[in-house]
Amino acid sequence: MKRLATAVAIAVLACAGTVAAVHPAEAGVATEEYAGVAQFETVITDREGDKLKAYILRPADAHGKPVDGKFPVIMHYTYFPAITWERTTAPVMQPLWTVLGFNLAERFDEFVRRGYVVAHVSMPGAGGSQGHFTWDKKRLGRSGYDAVEWLAKQPWSTGKVGMFGGSGNGIAQLWTAAEKPPHLTTIIPAVAFQDFYRDTMYRGGMPAAGEAALIAGLAAGIWAWQGNGIPDDVDEANYLLETMLKRVTELKAPPPFLLEWYSHPTKDSYWDNFVYEVKDITIPVWSWGNWDDHFVLGNVRLFQEVGSKHKMLTLGANGHSTQPGFDPIHQALRWYDYWLKGKRDNGIAEEMANAPVRYYVRGANEWRTATSWPPSDVDVKRLYADGGAPLKPATGRLSERPPQGNGGSDSYLYTPVSSRLGAQNGFLNQRVPLLMPRKPITDDTSTLLAFNNPTGQIDQRLNAADSVTYVGPVLDRDVEVTGEPKVTLRASSTATDTDWVVRLVDVYPDGSVVPQPGYWNLVETGWLKGTHRNGHRNPVPIPPGKTVTYEIDVWPTSYLFKKGHRIGLQIASADPRTLPNLTPALNTVHRSGASPTFVEVPVRPH
Repeated sequence: MKRLATAVAIAVLACAGTVAAVHPAEAGVATEEYAGVAQFETVITDREGDKLKAYILRPADAHGKPVDGKFPVIMHYTYFPAITWERTTAPVMQPLWTVLGFNLAERFDEFVRRGYVVAHVSMPGAGGSQGHFTWDKKRLGRSGYDAVEWLAKQPWSTGKVGMFGGSGNGIAQLWTAAEKPPHLTTIIPAVAFQDFYRDTMYRGGMPAAGEAALIAGLAAGIWAWQGNGIPDDVDEANYLLETMLKRVTELKAPPPFLLEWYSHPTKDSYWDNFVYEVKDITIPVWSWGNWDDHFVLGNVRLFQEVGSKHKMLTLGANGHSTQPGFDPIHQALRWYDYWLKGKRDNGIAEEMANAPVRYYVRGANEWRTATSWPPSDVDVKRLYADGGAPLKPATGRLSERPPQGNGGSDSYLYTPVSSRLGAQNGFLNQRVPLLMPRKPITDDTSTLLAFNNPTGQIDQRLNAADSVTYVGPVLDRDVEVTGEPKVTLRASSTATDTDWVVRLVDVYPDGSVVPQPGYWNLVETGWLKGTHRNGHRNPVPIPPGKTVTYEIDVWPTSYLFKKGHRIGLQIASADPRTLPNLTPALNTVHRSGASPTFVEVPVRPH
């Protein structure tokens, strides 16, 4: 399906009249550059008979005429509205997505100018495509397969197809790759979960709050609005009419996603459709994640579990979209040049062999590399909870020596209204400009409450009354914690069901000015529903009053605790990212020599 004007130049470079210009090589990216970008739209019919709307961007001359030749294809399999790619509305929609922090695609023209065809293909039932949108990994994966194979067979295609995109568009790459389309050559899934139960909906078995509602609302919105622009020719009008009639005659309504998810609190067979098995994906994979993102565990596990021998992992700092010091388009071009164009001299081979893991160290604000994740050269330090708080409002201290004798215990009262402050990752805290800035309400740092913004970096001292916190000695050197800390918690509860939340905390010195004296910064969190201590399939009640051992994994992190700071461990039963447990409880942390509570922190030497 084509519009009357099938090729439009949407960008013209200074080299008017030429097809390709030669530029100095920039850090391994191919040097050819085309003067313009031509866009046309069409539909791809999948095996179900549904027509998928596709926007194709091809290399063009300065007058907007597509150049002859065959090019590799980069497919963006997307749930974004069709008007994001409509040439009349893209100048408005794409900057809007960027402001909201969810767009990795506003610079796709750069791929085209570097000698690639870009195809924005809307998923079934989304963005102008026919069909019924649902979280069916097989249905969406097979339609993705059909789109890949259609693109590979076009006269302007070399037959090699890569995929690109973030969030749902990153997850869609896993759906498609799992179906093994023959011409899919490589993928770069960014900020994408692998296991929806584990990574987002039920962290540690604890039901998610705002993030789940937002994702469910997004899915319902995709179903409700096809996103078609106003038709400007007869063919487009007929397509829109056909699409709308199919939706009416099929009478398919979206499932109540949120109710379904909350009605399956254990990891039963329902969740099989939300777990993406990646061991059978054998094509090259570059997994991109960010520390402040709610899907980071999925990106890490993808790298660890994918069946490909050719894989890399990059972990940046900032939320669900961008990363400082890492240009996603430039880096993707290096990867695609290597795998889709066969340019073997751009450094990718050396990175895969010697340093396939690249990560951003928060606190140091530097990028570092490793040969594996977690890095193999870490030294795991065990820090024990003990009495004798070195400062207030800490409950006790952390020590490298195990507690002696009976050691003691510390209790706190949990209620459904206990403090739920302090999240630093997830949808609610992503440095989104104008909407939810991570900065204080005022410049006044003289009091605890003056500094803390509910959407910002909440001082963990605000949680002290509803938790226990153990703080280590003043560090005499910088300490880089990189990997996946783990907490062994010995605890008892008066309830048969209570939740456990553990937080690794950076305790600033009293003399610090920024962000404020004595600030407690949340580094990373771990979650575990007490009844899920033996797994998420068959919950086991907690024996009231009995000391039970809980193994709680803290999410992946890389953080530099600076000289003069302290390492802290906070143990609580409430978290802003999860729904409150409705059962009040008096929870007690035990720290005797025979039954110690401790955290294992992976320290990487410099």
